[in-house]
Amino acid sequence: MSSASSIDFREFYLSTEPGQTGLNLSDARQAKWYVDFAAVRGGAVIRRMFNRISLKGDSPTCTLFTGHVGCGKSTELQQLVERLEGAGFHVVYFSVDEDLDMGDVDVGDVLLSIARQLGETLDGLELEEPKGFRRLVDEAKQLLTTEIDLKGATLGPPKGPQLKADESGKVSVNLMVAELMLQVRHSPRLREQLHQCLGTRTGDLLRAINEELIEPAIAKLKAKGKKGLVVVADNLEKMDNLAMSTGRNQQEYLFIDRGRSLSQLNCHMVFTMPLRLLFVDSSNQISQVFGGRDPEVLPMVPVRYRDGRVHEEGMRLLRLLVLRRAFPEFDDMADDATWDAHVRQIVAEPESLDRLCAVSGGHPRELLALLNEWLNEEMGLPLSQKSLERVIRAKQNKRKRALNEEEWALLRKVSAEQDVNDEDNYDRLIQSRFVFEYIEDDESWFEVNPLLLEAPEMQA
Repeated sequence: MSSASSIDFREFYLSTEPGQTGLNLSDARQAKWYVDFAAVRGGAVIRRMFNRISLKGDSPTCTLFTGHVGCGKSTELQQLVERLEGAGFHVVYFSVDEDLDMGDVDVGDVLLSIARQLGETLDGLELEEPKGFRRLVDEAKQLLTTEIDLKGATLGPPKGPQLKADESGKVSVNLMVAELMLQVRHSPRLREQLHQCLGTRTGDLLRAINEELIEPAIAKLKAKGKKGLVVVADNLEKMDNLAMSTGRNQQEYLFIDRGRSLSQLNCHMVFTMPLRLLFVDSSNQISQVFGGRDPEVLPMVPVRYRDGRVHEEGMRLLRLLVLRRAFPEFDDMADDATWDAHVRQIVAEPESLDRLCAVSGGHPRELLALLNEWLNEEMGLPLSQKSLERVIRAKQNKRKRALNEEEWALLRKVSAEQDVNDEDNYDRLIQSRFVFEYIEDDESWFEVNPLLLEAPEMQA
C-alpha cells in the first residue's frame, strides 16, 4: 500500500462543519465522505425501505422514517433515492422546511408543498392543467386578506429553470402554490386563515392532487419506462412541538390526528417524523394510521455493546468517518499499516482518535462537532490528546449547565436501567441529545450521552 498523502488542513476543517445537514451524494466530493453504517445500526433500514417500495410496485406505500437529530437520516435518504432511481423509479426528494414555517405546520401545508414539488419536477411531462387543484388554490387565495405581487417567485433553492405561465396562459402548479405559500409564510394570521380554509377541504385537495397530478404523472412516467413515482419529504421531523388550543401538540396533531391524509396519496411516500412520537401515550396509533406499519428508526452507531464491551466494528466505521474527511480517497479495505499511517497524520496519539469516537456516542454530527472544535483548538496537525480533553471538558460543561437535579436523577436512572419510559422528560432529553438509542439483537436500549456519563453528577 502507498503511504498516506498529505492533508489539506483547511479542506479537512471545512469538511467537518457540524452545521451541514446530510451529505449531498450527487456531489462527487461529498459522496467520497460517505460511510455505510448499515451493518452496525441493527439492520439495513434503507434496504428494507427500498425492498418494500420495489416489491409493492403499483400499490402505494407510506413509510415514516425517524431517528435522533443529526444521526444521518438525510444522508441515508439520499442513498435510498439513488437506489430507487437506479431501479427505474422517478423520485421527488425535497426538504419541507424550504417551503414551510416549521413552527406552524398543518396537513394542508404539507400537501401543498408536495404538490409544488411535483409540479416543479414533473413539469416536463406536459400534464394537463389541474383545473380542480387550481380552483382550490384560487379559493384559498381569495380568502386571504392581503395580496402580494409574487409573479415569477420561487421557494427554496432553485432546482432548475424557473416555471412561469406559458403562451396559452397556463400557470404551473409550482407558481400557483408559490404565490399562495409565500403570501402566508411570514404572517401567522394569514396562515391561520389558510389552515381553516384547507382544513375543511382536505378531501378535495387530496383528490385533486391524486387525480390531476399523481395519477396522470405515473401514467406518463410508465410510458417512458419508469417503474413508478416515489416522493421523499425530508426534514418534517424538525417541526416544532407547540401546544395547540385543542390540547394536542403540533407533532401529534399532524402525524396522528391528520396522518391518514398524509397516507392517502396515491404514490410511494416517505416522510421523516419526530422521534419523540415513538414515546408518547398515543404512539401505538401511528402505525394504525399509517397502514399498520411501524416507523423505521435509524439508531446511533454503537461504540460499545450493552454489557460494556467495545463495539469494534462500530468504532472502526467511526474512525473511517474521520479518515474520509481528511482523505476522501481512503480505502477502508486498506491493511493495518496503511490505516495507522493515515491515522498518525491526523492525531499524535492513535488512542485519541478512539477517545473521540467513543465520547461521541456514535452520533455522527456530535463526532464532527467535536472534531471541528479540536481542529479549531490546535490549528495544525497532528492533533494532541491534551487539546482533545480540553474540547471534551468545555463541551461537557456546556451540556451540564442545561440540566437540573431532577434531570440528573432521570439520567442516572436511564444509565442504570438502559431504558426510557418517561414521556415528558424523555422529550427534552432526546431533543437536547442527552440520551441516545441503540439497537442490539433487534432490540432497543438506551444510554446517556458519553459526554455526560463522565460528569460527577452521574455518580451522585
